[in-house]
Amino acid sequence: MGSIVYLLDTTVFIDVSRGNQTVIDWLMARADEPETIATSVVAVAEYFSGLPRDKRDRAREYLSAFNVLPVTFEDAVRAGEIRWDCARKGITIAVADALHGAIAVRRGLTVVTSNPAHFPFAPTLDPRKGGRPSGTSLAPTCLVGRRRFHVTTTGAKHPTASEFAPKGPCTVPARMGRPTGDGYSHLRVDMVKSG
Repeated sequence: MGSIVYLLDTTVFIDVSRGNQTVIDWLMARADEPETIATSVVAVAEYFSGLPRDKRDRAREYLSAFNVLPVTFEDAVRAGEIRWDCARKGITIAVADALHGAIAVRRGLTVVTSNPAHFPFAPTLDPRKGGRPSGTSLAPTCLVGRRRFHVTTTGAKHPTASEFAPKGPCTVPARMGRPTGDGYSHLRVDMVKSG
């Protein structure tokens, strides 16, 4: 039995409700390991805020089949820190996205979304592109020569795709990382395809 790897954003549920076959195929490919997929109370609230009344019962039944993670006090604190950090860089992050993303960051999860720009602080995966890690995420990276490296916390679980070739672990100064539930940790550096 596996552990949670992916945190589904609202866009996944919207795409499924609109019949986006690529997203449906991505979800169906994980049907044998449903425990690896979760969503959050934030995504559920976002989805229902745009749902007509006549579709709510069916959506409630569908979404209740997923592992739905709550927002804890520490998630809320991390969301505030994310918004503060991003604002200092001139990036506006909606409260809902900060909360949803903080749940992912604190648990080492990958946000599955068709809007990776909404989560520049977290690893993302775009199911509309067949589940390849998104190239638009502003998750921590470093450039060494002509090679770009994706920086993740040690022990974090991230999907691997053909364009990712692990070249680690390689420890870099911990202050370059983002805090995890137990404070700052060393980082692992994976080589990513330069684009």
